[in-house]
Amino acid sequence: MTETYRIRSPETWAQAREDYLAGMDAEAVCSRHDLGLSAFRRRARREGWRRRDQDDPAPIDPDLSIYDDVDSDEQAELARLRFIQALNRGRSVEAARWRRLWLELRRENDALDAEIFDGMTRGQINALLTAEKDQLDARADRLAAPDRQPALAGPEEVHDVHSIFSSGDSRPTASPPGPEPPSSAPP
Repeated sequence: MTETYRIRSPETWAQAREDYLAGMDAEAVCSRHDLGLSAFRRRARREGWRRRDQDDPAPIDPDLSIYDDVDSDEQAELARLRFIQALNRGRSVEAARWRRLWLELRRENDALDAEIFDGMTRGQINALLTAEKDQLDARADRLAAPDRQPALAGPEEVHDVHSIFSSGDSRPTASPPGPEPPSSAPP
């Protein structure tokens, strides 16, 4: 089965170029804009908008304060999402690394939870969890304010994590090698 030739609008190519130069990798850009990777690379080379063709940016001091609000549960969730993303892309070594990190962060969080709740009654634990929930709700309200950027990832990273194959996917599958089954129609 051959793939049909796809023509994309100049707006799609312009957005793909912008995403690529902003830091997304070529595979993610192609997946996001439904472009062929070889066509993307040919165009990037021909039009000179590969990252290596760009001028070096001026050095800056990174503002790490945006990560102050990221707690260990969010770190574990981000590692889990990256694990899923690597699996969807067929990158087994990268997926194994993200899985190890995710499981290690979960173990640390579980150990911390056990240490925090050690010797407490069920009522004390419930009161503590209710207070924590109220703090998280207040923090979520602050983060939802339009003048505040989210702490973890932009929309392209979150979109990028989902599987490219849906349940109704019509992706081509290879037939097993061997003779064709006999036809039931008379000659």
